[in-house]
Amino acid sequence: MLQEDIHLLKNIKLGDEAAFNVFFRKHYVSLCTYGKQFVSLDDAEGIAQEVMVWLWQNKEKIDIDSAPMAYLYKSIKNKCLTQITHEKANRRLEENIRKHLENRYEIIDGIDMENLTYELEKVLKSLPATYREAFELNRFSHLTYKEIAIRLSISPKTVDYRIQQALKILRKNLKRFYFLLLFF
Repeated sequence: MLQEDIHLLKNIKLGDEAAFNVFFRKHYVSLCTYGKQFVSLDDAEGIAQEVMVWLWQNKEKIDIDSAPMAYLYKSIKNKCLTQITHEKANRRLEENIRKHLENRYEIIDGIDMENLTYELEKVLKSLPATYREAFELNRFSHLTYKEIAIRLSISPKTVDYRIQQALKILRKNLKRFYFLLLFF
């Protein structure tokens, strides 16, 4: 590691925001470039920002004698791989839903759609506001977790948590509408 990085990291560890800004500007592009090997540039940028924010929030834990840059690159790679896995799972789920719905279309036709709509609205209104907002932005406005995170000024992980909690509540309260669970 360069001496300049060691000096910057020592100052960051002491809470020097200017040193963090210099370190961020110095390494952000290379972290994004590395992440772009795995995911889109937009996603790589978001992941690099997350990793750098984590560095600042955990500055007291920085081990200058180890290899912090190697740790940052490994963090980028791990977050990218996690995102890829999440996207693959979503695509598989969507494909399964499509296939299942094609096979069960007759069942859907026989359901009292008015009752279903009423129950769904009732459960959505009962969700905590933060869960409902994230869920509706994702499912009804078709925003990505990253877009929601930016809009709500929270992390994509928080968005993921809120949507997962909303889905858990929806599954529990709408279990009698079995086919609907396929959408969630």
